[in-house]
Amino acid sequence: MSFASSSVPSTENFDRESVGLTPPLPEQACEIQTLMCSFLKEHTAYDVLPVSYRLIVFDTRLLVKKALNALVQNGIVSAPLWSSETQRFAGMLTVADFINLIQYYYTHSSVEDAFREIESFELAHLRNVEKLVGAPAPQLVSMDPMATLYDACRKLAESRVHRVPLLDKEPETGTEMIVSVITQYRILKFIASNFKHTKALKQPLSELRIGTYENVATAFMSTPVIQVINMFVEQNISAVPIVDANGVVLNVYETIDVMVGL
Repeated sequence: MSFASSSVPSTENFDRESVGLTPPLPEQACEIQTLMCSFLKEHTAYDVLPVSYRLIVFDTRLLVKKALNALVQNGIVSAPLWSSETQRFAGMLTVADFINLIQYYYTHSSVEDAFREIESFELAHLRNVEKLVGAPAPQLVSMDPMATLYDACRKLAESRVHRVPLLDKEPETGTEMIVSVITQYRILKFIASNFKHTKALKQPLSELRIGTYENVATAFMSTPVIQVINMFVEQNISAVPIVDANGVVLNVYETIDVMVGL
């Protein structure tokens, strides 16, 4: 599940500067945070991985069209990138890359030219598209599989990403290896299955100050998709509620829905 935006509650474990002058949380909410932080520090990113899983990795020389087809066929929305030239991890292919492509072709090309160019467009060229549309270069974020879930959550929050690749090194050669990818969903699923203090999770989201309650970006059923895509980019969000004339929520348009329409 994606969220329109997120905020990290203020605790002594997180950077207070990131939340400005937010008033202190109620005592019960602070207790919940303490329990959760302790739980996250007791487990590693490796603990979250399923016993058996399949990892799909794309070479940076692969065509964008083939990569998109592979993502759709396997029911995934992202994949690690590998450079066969440097023999190293090269980043992540995510929905954001396809959003950048859509913005580029919408403003710089005709439909005919777009279809023609995409036939020979390699993943390695996506970095050039970012520059052309003014998108910030993605951070090359990764972490060790044995890092704690607490560290993983911090990295996700600080980097404002939804997933982080887990990298290890081959003992004999020192060659970099992509072990897996840890995601927000996997962490939440692990917490739901293993966190023992279930009563603590009954606190209302508003009391824990999780979520966005002011200046929420919205759209109507009649709003052009490109406008919603621009909202994603300009406001750095991953979902926009679709409302009617009375402000009643009808649905939610997420970044992953962009891939469905490609």
